[in-house]
This record gives sequence, structure tokens and C-alpha cells, in this order.
Amino acid sequence: MSLLSLLLSLHLIAAISWIGGVFLIDLFLVPALRRHIAEPAVRLTLVHGLFRVFFGWVWLAGAVLLVTGFIMIFRLGGFGVLNEAMWEMVTGGSLMVALALYVFFGPFLALGRAVHMADWPAAARAAGRIRWLSSVNLVLAVPVVMAGVRALNG
Repeated sequence: MSLLSLLLSLHLIAAISWIGGVFLIDLFLVPALRRHIAEPAVRLTLVHGLFRVFFGWVWLAGAVLLVTGFIMIFRLGGFGVLNEAMWEMVTGGSLMVALALYVFFGPFLALGRAVHMADWPAAARAAGRIRWLSSVNLVLAVPVVMAGVRALNG
């Protein structure tokens, strides 16, 4: 296996894990928790614990995406040789990483503080912001993936 193939494989595994995790949490787990756990203290404590574990993976996946992405760019000859699809992928992926950083340092940390202080209305607001911003990241992922496919095909 070539170095480029290895880097691309790691890049794809990280992207699939991160976005797949967001998809699972956003579209299935959180709605199920809302339906089946009525008590805000229990539900929001569980949501915070879920996001805490998930963000550990997001940090790793984000680092793998950035490192493998930039190494592949430089192996191809640098930013000057990137085609339009590659630029779309770099730009969209960078926006996604920036949004994930904002979610972590903003609403996620606010959720943790609110859970610790048993301020359930504030915790619910923070969890709602995380979910909304995660949905934005899912929407951003679609053109980024499409650009990646175009980049590989042309």
C-alpha cells in the first residue's frame, strides 16, 4: 500500500466515524432519549456524558483529518496544484472543524457547567444548541463528501 493510499484510508475512516457519529447522535439517540427519558436531570446528564465521550473521538478524528489532509496536499505538490473540488473539500472541511471547535468550547462546556450546577433549563438550551450546530455540520458534510468524490474522479 502506498503512503497516499494509507493517508486517504485514514482520512476516510476519520471522516466516516466523525460524521457517522454525529448522524447517529443527532437523528437517533437524542430523539430517543427525549421520548423515553422524561426526567431532565437524567436525560441531560446522559446527553452530557454521551457528548463527552464522543468529543474525545472528534478531537482524534479532527486531528487525523487535518494531518492526513495536509500531508496529502503537500504530497500532491502543495496548495497551488489543487483543483476546484479539492479546494471545496479543504474549505468545507476546515469550516466543519472550526464549527466543531466552537461547539466544544461554547455549548458543550456550557452544558457541562449547567449539568454540574443542576441548572436543567440552561442544560437543555446548551444541548439544543449542540444539536442545531451538529445539524449544520451534517449539512456541510454533504458538499464536502461530494467534492471529495469529484476530486478522486478527476
